[in-house]
Parts: sequence; C-alpha cells; structure tokens
Amino acid sequence: MLSTPLRPALAFWAVLAWSPFTTGAPQAQSNNQNTAIRLALLEAEDSRAPTRESLAFVFACLRHDSPDIQRDAVRLLGRLERPELLPEILAMLSAPSPAVRMEAASAAAQASRGGPGSATSLVADALVGRLSEEQHTEVAAATATSIGRLTKIGTAAIAAAEAALVRIGWPEPEPAPRMAPHGSPGGGVALASLEGLEILARLHSGDRPISADTQDRLRAIVLDIPAPPPPPPKARRRSRRAAAPPAPPPARAPRLAMQALVAAGATDRATLEAALSHPDEQVRRLAAAAVAGASVPEPALVGRTLRDDSPMVRLELLRGLSRRAAGTACEPVLKATADRDRGVALFAIDLVPASCRDDSRARALLARVAGTLGAADPAGWSGPSPSYVWRPNPHTNWRAPAHALVALARLDPEQARKVLPRFERHPSWLVRMYAARAAGLADGSDSLQRLAEDVHDNVREAAVAALRERRGHAADAVFLGALTRNDYQLLITASRALEGTPDREAASRALLGALDRISAQRRETSRDPRKAILDRLAEVGGADLAGRLRPYARDFDPVIAGQAARLVSRWTGETVAAAPDPLPRAPLPDAQDLARLAATRAEVFLADGGRFVLRLLPDVAPLNAFRFARLAESGYYDGLTVHRVEPNFVIQGGSPGANEYMGDGPYSRDEVGRSNLRGTVGLSTRGRDTGDAQFYVNLVDNLRLDGTYTVFAEVIEGMDVVDGILEGDIIERVALSRP
Repeated sequence: MLSTPLRPALAFWAVLAWSPFTTGAPQAQSNNQNTAIRLALLEAEDSRAPTRESLAFVFACLRHDSPDIQRDAVRLLGRLERPELLPEILAMLSAPSPAVRMEAASAAAQASRGGPGSATSLVADALVGRLSEEQHTEVAAATATSIGRLTKIGTAAIAAAEAALVRIGWPEPEPAPRMAPHGSPGGGVALASLEGLEILARLHSGDRPISADTQDRLRAIVLDIPAPPPPPPKARRRSRRAAAPPAPPPARAPRLAMQALVAAGATDRATLEAALSHPDEQVRRLAAAAVAGASVPEPALVGRTLRDDSPMVRLELLRGLSRRAAGTACEPVLKATADRDRGVALFAIDLVPASCRDDSRARALLARVAGTLGAADPAGWSGPSPSYVWRPNPHTNWRAPAHALVALARLDPEQARKVLPRFERHPSWLVRMYAARAAGLADGSDSLQRLAEDVHDNVREAAVAALRERRGHAADAVFLGALTRNDYQLLITASRALEGTPDREAASRALLGALDRISAQRRETSRDPRKAILDRLAEVGGADLAGRLRPYARDFDPVIAGQAARLVSRWTGETVAAAPDPLPRAPLPDAQDLARLAATRAEVFLADGGRFVLRLLPDVAPLNAFRFARLAESGYYDGLTVHRVEPNFVIQGGSPGANEYMGDGPYSRDEVGRSNLRGTVGLSTRGRDTGDAQFYVNLVDNLRLDGTYTVFAEVIEGMDVVDGILEGDIIERVALSRP
C-alpha cells in the first residue's frame, strides 16, 4: 500500500532549520536534506504557495547549491502562473546549470500566461536577450521554443526565435542544409529545434509566417524518406523462430517538419507525395489533412490516401473532405461506412449527413444500419461494399445502429421516428442516450418525455438538452425534476434549461434545494454545477434569497464563495466579502512513495480482454502520478467506462458517471511540462487545477495541449489496444506492478 504521510504544518521552516543552504555537509546528510527540501517544494506546489512564508522558502531554494533543487523551485514558480513572480524566474536564466536555465525559460513562458501584455513583452525581451549570448545549444533551443509559446509578441521576437532555431538545428553555413541520417537536422538538439519551429508555425502564422528558406529546410526533412528496415535474419535450424528486429525509433523529425509545413500552409505536391509514402503513419496522417484541405483535392492523392493501411490516415482524409469539400465527399464517406476498422466505419456514419445530404443512397444506408439493432445475423443488409464488417448482436454491437439513428434523424426525421421505439427500449443506457439525441433531432417529443425520466442520468441529460431546444419552457416541469438528481452534468444542463423561465419562484426553490444538497457533499468537483445553479439564481432570485445564500460566501470553494458574495452584495447593496474555508488537501507522496512510483507499471485490463500498460512519470508529475496509483490500488477505476472517444485525438475515461463532470471529489493541481505525444496519458481538466482523476490517452501527437494539460504517464505496451477502444468500453481493473 502506498503510504499517506502526515503533512507537518511547519514543514517549510523545519527544512530551513536544517540549514541546507550551506556547503560542506557530509554527503549522506546532504542527500537527506535535499530530499526533504524537494518534498517541501512539492507541498508548496500543491498548496500553490499562498503565503509570503511559502514563497520565501521557494525563493531560498533558488539559491541552493543543488541544481536539482534550483530546477524544481523555478519550475514551481512557473506553474503558479503569477506574472508578478517573473523577476525571480528571469533571474535564473543566468544560472550556472544548463538544466536550470532550460527550466527557467519554460517557466517564464508559463508564468506569463494570462498576464498583461507588458508581462509577455518582458519575457520576450529577456528570452531574446538570452538567445544572443547563450552558448549551450540545448538551452538555446529551449529558450527559442519558449519564445514561440508566447502570444501577442512582435514580429522581431518571432524572427529572432526562428533564426536561433535554424542556427541550432542546421549549424552549417551553406544555404542548403546538410541532412543527418533519416532527414533530421544535424546536432543533438534536432528535435528541440523542430519543436520550436512547429510552435512558431502553428501559433504565429498570422503574424509572421516562417521564412521561405526555413520552409525549404523543412521540406528537405520530409523528402528524405528513410529506407525500410532490413528483413529479419534467417532463422538457424535449431531455432524455431527468428528474433524480431528492434522497432525503429519514432520519426519525430519528419513528423514535426510536416506539421510545421501544414500549419504554415506550405506543402507542395512533391512534399505531399513523399509524406504519403513515409513509413510513419502520423506523417501520412498530416499529409492526408493537407490533401483534404486543398481548395480542389486531387483525385489521385485522395484515392491513394483512402487505400492507406493506417486507419488514422483514412480517417483524417474523411474528416478533411467532409469539412472542406463536402460536394465530393459523399462517395468516399459512404464507402467508408463499411471500412475494415470499426472506428473509421463509425466515424464515416457520423459524417454521412454533412457529406450526403441530398443523396437518396445515404438515407437508405442509414435506415438499413439502424435496422440492425439487435440483429443476430448481419446478412440482412450490406453497405456500399460487399459485406458489413461487424457482427451485430443484441447486447454488444449497438454502436453502428445507434450512430446511424442519429445520422438518419438529421437526414430523414420521419424515418428515424419510425425506428426510434426500438432504441428507446434497449437495455443499454448508451443506446437510450443515442435515442434521446435522435429524438431531439427528429422532434420525437413523446420519446423525449419518457427518456427524461430514464433510470440513467446520462440518458436524462440528453433528453433534457433536446427538450430545451424543442419545447422550451413548456418542459420546465421536466427541468425542475432533473434538479432533484445528483449527477453534475444533468444539474448543469437543467440549470441552463431554466434560463428565462416564467416560474421564477418554483425555479428558485428547486435550484436552492439542489445547491444545498450537492454542497453538503463537500466535493471540490461540484464547482461546475454549483456555478451553473448560482448563475440561474442570479436571474430568478432576489433580495429575499440573500439570507439563504449568505453562508455560501464562506464556502470551501473560493470560486463559489466569491460568486455567492458578489450575488448577495448585488441583491442587498452591502459589501459582502468572500471568506472561503478550504477543505484539507489530499495526501502527498513521501520519498519512499516517489521512489516506488518510478518503478511502477499500471496494467489496464478491459472487459473485452484487451490490456495496455502504463509507465508513471513521477519525475515531472509526482502529485498526479501518485494520485492515479493510489486510486488504482483502491479499485477506484474498476468497472468504469471509456465515455469519450475522439478519433485522431484522445480517448477519455475514469468517470463514475461516464461523463465529463463526474469524477473523484478533490481537485488535483496541474503539473504541465511533458509533451502530449501519441501514447502519453494526461489529466482531464475543466480549467486550471481542476483535475478530477479522469484521464485521457493521446491517439496522435497533440502538441496544442502542451503547456495546458498535465501528462503523468505513458503507454509502453498495448497501444494497438488503445487504438481499438470504442465509446462504452469498460475498464475491468487497473493493477499496479513493479518489474
């Protein structure tokens, strides 16, 4: 069992009393002191260093003789995202340790988030100045990349960052870069250089596109396709099977180069041809997006991409065609409904209405697919291809019919209403949830009334959302009834549905009852529904409710306390100050916990027999790695659902309510730093420091999530299983193991 140590109230000063900021202590004592200091820094980060004393401790750590402690301290200051701390952070750009300077550059960009333009300009000037004198190439690359992360900076700063990244990645003076093997720029900081250029192209293309010379360098990386791996050696006679060759390293250099070119709109025919032949499927996926994004997609390239072996490549093309070239997308979308990959087929079904609105074949196809709900034999219908790849049965293969029903409701509401009752009565709540969505599109009012009383709150929520659109305040009785439930997503939807209600008194009573009930649960993750309830009370209530809401100015959640205080002040004309009384923080790891976490593997077993393995990352996200391990060990994740599947983006699970808003009670703090590459596992949030133990797995490189979302683990085995996960799949259990 992972330990849950007590948190001494005077931890900071106890550490300082050991005088760790002097040199010459015996090695063992010094190591123990350093460990204690780093744990105290962890506590300061978890509490967000709210006092002058805690900040004084962090500032003292910046002067410690250990580079590791300096690095942890400056990282902490950056994660606080307080622009007023920038002077202390920027001072560390001159630290002797390259690792500390790298962390300071990243922390400076992080701390400027949300600050005034003057803060961003201060950081930009400091980082550009650092670039002009930095001799360490990795630090220079990190500094230039941090400049790229800044928003609202001048073109001069962007140009300086680009020039530095090119100088670092291609140090040769000749105009055409000398390429290293497999198309990477020369030097040990190739990827850092390319990451910076990708950020510049993605975030600043509207301000200053990357130069033509840099674009040529990026194209050269994509065009230099690596040779295929050699065939495995022949097996010796006494060996039954030859050893498998080692897997080639990820092709991140061409991937980053291609991503930068796509972001800059700088792909050409030769680059696309090369990218579509690249062995890395993510390079081909990016090429597919570019092919589909052309003003007139080339049929030859479209056909070639649709034949790609990788589902993510085919899916990306379909997505792009349906968005930008809907007039030519119908045929490939209809064919893809019978794709050999289940995820692509489902995605294609969802795309049919947008792509084939006036095609009678689309209506017939969707009606046939919807009609297979509960079928024991798939022979009763076929898609545009000779046979349908799935084998429907009454209990598990509900997805294609359910998706088809919603798509049919958009194209042919009358036909959808005819088959709706079968979905409405289905034993799976997921099918009934899709029935509610379809009923909203097809104006199935009677079905919506029944589904709004469903035993599962996610079905109710879908019905309430649809009734709000279809019947407005004629359905207020349903919305008021929904406020008696405890599901946070349903409470949010019901509160919003009451906007403009004519029965303000009934709404006030129901809203106050819901607010009192879920507040008594004392869960930080109740913030979103309570905010929605207070928003509606601000509309329907008045001064007569001020006494009822006044105690909430002392709520455990500072956001709710502030909102309640402002509302009471507005109603009464008084000045009511918020005085929140926070809940105790969750347990922190100790030194032994962190050491064990570094060797911990988490095996995720799915109910259908699938399995994938995670490696935790306590070096960059100790608080969230510890929380995940602690909850997994307690059985928290056992039986929960993967409720969100976004193709070519993420899968998400770990919610007791199988929705975005229900999670573990306390919030956890963000620990941004690790990049959101394919296979990394991140913390789902709804704003800063709002982690509720739900997690996501990146299906592709999602670099746009960097700097905002915490990565605390990575998939090291079974990524093919993750790729095959569909909405509604069950996490049977998560087991911790150590090699």
